[in-house]
Parts: sequence; C-alpha cells; structure tokens
Amino acid sequence: MVFGFRKMKTILVFGGTGFLGSSLVKRLLRENLVVLAYRRASKGFLETFHHENLIYFSSLDDEILEKYNILAVFHLASIISNQKLFYREFDDANIKFTLDIISLVKKLKIQQFIYSSTCSVFSKPKEDVVFNEDSVPNPLSYYAITKFVAEKILAIELAGKETQVTIMRFPSIFGRNDSTGIINTFLTLAKEEKKIEVFSQGKRFRNLVYIDSAVEALYKAYLCKNKLESYELFLVGSSDSMKIIDIANMIINITKSKSQVIPVNKFPTSDFDVFIDVSKVKEVLGYEPLSIQNGVYEYIKDINNENI
Repeated sequence: MVFGFRKMKTILVFGGTGFLGSSLVKRLLRENLVVLAYRRASKGFLETFHHENLIYFSSLDDEILEKYNILAVFHLASIISNQKLFYREFDDANIKFTLDIISLVKKLKIQQFIYSSTCSVFSKPKEDVVFNEDSVPNPLSYYAITKFVAEKILAIELAGKETQVTIMRFPSIFGRNDSTGIINTFLTLAKEEKKIEVFSQGKRFRNLVYIDSAVEALYKAYLCKNKLESYELFLVGSSDSMKIIDIANMIINITKSKSQVIPVNKFPTSDFDVFIDVSKVKEVLGYEPLSIQNGVYEYIKDINNENI
C-alpha cells in the first residue's frame, strides 16, 4: 500500500483551509493530484468540502507525509495583515513556521517550494512608479516585514539545494470567502444600498486581483517548474489598476444599487497609487489575469450561483 502511495503525484499545502488556499486545493484536485492539507483546529473554508484525494494532517511529524511522492509545497499560511497584533505573533506565524516548513522540505527532499507573499512589502515611493520585480521593498508593518524576511530566509536556507523556490507577491485578492478587502466591503454596502465612503477622496489607484487569477498563477508556477531559475520572484496582479472611486461606482452600476459614493479625507497607511507590472509572470508562466472589472463580474456571478 505504501508503494502505491509513493506513485501518486502529491502536493503539500499550508494554509489550504483559508481564503486563497481553499480555492487552490480545489484547483489542484481538479487536476487529479493528491493534496495533503495542513489544518489546525478546523477545516476552515473546506469544512463542507469532501474529496477522496484530499487528506488532512495537523503535525509536521505526521508519518503520513513519508508515504506520498510530494512534488511541491505551497506555503500560503499567514496571519491576516490588518490584525492588530504584537510582532511576536507575526514572527511565529510568518517566520518561525516558515523555518519549520523548510526543515520538512529538506527532510523529504521536496522539489519545489511556492510561497505566497505580498505587495505590502512596498511603501510609498518618492515618485510615481510601476512596481515590478526590481522594485526595492520597504516594509513598514509587522506583517510586511515578516513576509519579506520569510522570502529572504527561503533564499538563504534553500540556496544550492535541489528545491526550486518561487515567490509570488500578490496585491489584495478578492473573491469567494473574502471578508476584508475593499471589493467585498463596497459590494456589501451596495447590496444594502448604504453610502460608500472612499478614502483619499477616492483618487488613489489600486491593483486588486481576482482569486481565480491568483490561483491560476500559483498552479502555473507548479507546471512551469522546469523552466524556472532556482529562485524566482513574480509580482502577480490584475491586468489593470483603477481609482478607488471608479471601483465603487463600477460596483454600484453592476449591482444596480442606489448607494452613493462619498469621497472622504481619510488617508490609510497605503496612501499611494499602486500600479503593477505583470509582464514577467505573463511571459514566463503564461499568466492571463482578468481586469478588475471582469474579476468583479466573476465574483458576483459566483456569489449568485452559491445562493441558488
């Protein structure tokens, strides 16, 4: 039986029960892969989902990990960025846990490590820029600092090893099970026909990526392993950026809401325009991102289908 397990192509997913990870798990299962998903107290967004090729484990010492031919690990586990926690808690979740996973990868000799990072590693530039893989990070939050450190630890710990490392920096992701982003906030307010306040007078541009685009980029990184350098970094966003006020008005128009958009003089820490150059991920991985508008259409269609 163990021999049979070893013949099965298997993917290890950390954060697989969360917002992004649960969608990735379902995508991998559709490709007839076996998925070993790390879980803590609950199955999260996979609580009601069942599949014969989905196996849970809750300890990095679980003997089941030795039984499968694990080809790649996706590390998507993280604390939500807007939580007001002490540095120690971000350090435990984003750095120490990453080190534990790296030890497991070395032990099992896993061939690929795909890490979900964030465009929050960037802060307000001195002049208008389009962020790309060569842009210099300047993390200004515990969340961003620890995600950036984890990126560098992966480079150091797995340098010269047989494990290919792919870092994927995402802007805000929206889609099913989203509970914190501006798309979800605006959509909820529009449905309730309440006023929608937009910070920075609504003038700032945002790049927001639909969850299916994010998942597709992650899966393509796995498919393209043999054409990647030993350490690759990608910025993965939507095909465009939009002003916040235009995003709010677009959602009102799509939902035919009577909500009003109210520009306000409130300024978040990310009070700067976000434009992302996705040319590298498109060229290397064949990534084809949706526009923000098309992503919102898909999001609303997905929600409506769930409610049928």
